[in-house]
Amino acid sequence: QPLWTALSKEAAKKICTAGRFIDISMTAWAFAKAGMAERILFGQLATAAMTCTDLPPHTIANLVWAFAKSHNPHPALFDMLAIRAIENVQEFDRQSISNTVWAYATLDVCHEQLFAVFGRYTIESGAWRQFSPQMASNLLWAYAKVQITITVLFDTFAEYIAMKAEEFDTQNISNCAWAYAMAQLPSRTVFDTLWHRSRGRLQTFRLD
Repeated sequence: QPLWTALSKEAAKKICTAGRFIDISMTAWAFAKAGMAERILFGQLATAAMTCTDLPPHTIANLVWAFAKSHNPHPALFDMLAIRAIENVQEFDRQSISNTVWAYATLDVCHEQLFAVFGRYTIESGAWRQFSPQMASNLLWAYAKVQITITVLFDTFAEYIAMKAEEFDTQNISNCAWAYAMAQLPSRTVFDTLWHRSRGRLQTFRLD
């Protein structure tokens, strides 16, 4: 704890005044990952980030993930980053796509244009084929959480689930089942696939 307190003070003095977005993003990610995200520091990081112009896609994804992971909402920052993400969507890789929509959904930020553009790009670019089960289940969970149902996206990931179900763990199974149910797209194929994958493993599912 003393170490992180000292680092927080240094970050506020140096990172927040230097104006390098990549440093701001990495600092926020580290504090969130360590469970040491202070609201005051994150407010300072957000203010500093909003003055930056060089915003690489992976750093946008890391920054919004950090704010979501640490439950530090900042609507103005998320609005600004959504605009930049939409402008540069072709530069987002599969992990950045999944992390970004997960972060917005986790903080209940329903930016409809962001979700529409990211959903379309995920399908049209073929990026969905390279998703890991965790990325896929997080993305589907995110769209269902903000109540944005893009039928072609869910249909495409129904195909993904059919191909990759053997690699799904219990969290992936439950996230996908919840997402399709919430999206009111009760695909018989999807639920049959998830049911067969979960057979004999129900005792390993978490009750929450």
